[in-house]
Amino acid sequence: FSTHQFRRLFNGNAVHFLVLRMDCSFLLWIGLQSGNMKNLAVAMSTAYERAPTASCLMGDASDLTSSSLASKLSKRTGCQVFVSYNLSGTDAATVNFVHDSLIEEMSLNPEKFH
Repeated sequence: FSTHQFRRLFNGNAVHFLVLRMDCSFLLWIGLQSGNMKNLAVAMSTAYERAPTASCLMGDASDLTSSSLASKLSKRTGCQVFVSYNLSGTDAATVNFVHDSLIEEMSLNPEKFH
């Protein structure tokens, strides 16, 4: 296991990212400094579909933010990805900010994600 932490400012608030890298998979926690885990989703590639299969493991299954993000990251990295998205904002601006921040960090530190 190895960990990697970074943060970005969005609308004056610090958004924290924590990556726990494992063999062929990683867990990504996104939230404020409080450190709670309200939900957890997983996504992974299969031999049956082009898009990774995603599932909600914990929390509100009707909120697809974690599942969608896990699916995108799994497709990008080829890894099994667990995501816990713990921000109150699930609007397009917040989710796009999170996605763009992750893509930027993955390009700066690819070894931290796979």
